[in-house]
Amino acid sequence: MLVAVATLAAPAALCGAGALIARARTPMTAGLLELAAILGAVTTATALTRIAFSNDTPALQSVGFVETGVHAAIWLVLGLALSARAARGAAPIRRAAGMLLAGAGLLVTAASLAAWLSPWWGIDLTSRPELHPPFGFAAPAAALWVNWFYWRQADRADRARFFFAAAGVATAAWITLELVWRRSAGDSALLPALGAVAFVAAVALNFVPGLPAKLSKKERRIVRRARTLRLVQNPRATAKTKADENAES
Repeated sequence: MLVAVATLAAPAALCGAGALIARARTPMTAGLLELAAILGAVTTATALTRIAFSNDTPALQSVGFVETGVHAAIWLVLGLALSARAARGAAPIRRAAGMLLAGAGLLVTAASLAAWLSPWWGIDLTSRPELHPPFGFAAPAAALWVNWFYWRQADRADRARFFFAAAGVATAAWITLELVWRRSAGDSALLPALGAVAFVAAVALNFVPGLPAKLSKKERRIVRRARTLRLVQNPRATAKTKADENAES
């Protein structure tokens, strides 16, 4: 592990320091150094995760289901960090790297879901039961919820809705696999049916106004018009609605 840190993390740190020094005078050089630092940081995180899960023998241990989910979660978090701080460095490089990392994390999560649902691949979830296989979906689901929360707070409705949908599906997959895993341990046979409910809920929550993303100005105007129409049909609610609007303002 120390060799991995010395050979990967140290050059990445040096490239990052060089990018900070060269940013003011030579932006192009700083951008190239920052790109090298990003590649080194991602490679270091991936290598350290691989070494940790393989007990320092990466050549002898295959990549497992939980490890795949952890890799996806790390890439999603790193992609968010680069996108969120794009303006503090080489913005085009950070945005591109952030999108690539987020796309890689989503692709790996989707591939894990497809491989788990398809019996053709024959994924063996019992090879290392001490790692608790449902964590293979729980890790990327948590990273996706972090992405959703950030983009929702940043008023990026398109990205917030996208990550909300992805996080909902990943969470439903985690719940379903958790229930299936408990059933294999001898619990009730009705538990997997609750997984279907989780997937239905993940889809239905996308249609709740204001939940996946904050309402835009146009959507808020539509809500106000709907309130006005309800007031016309029910004059008794006028005083209560006005009081609520004053409290909101």
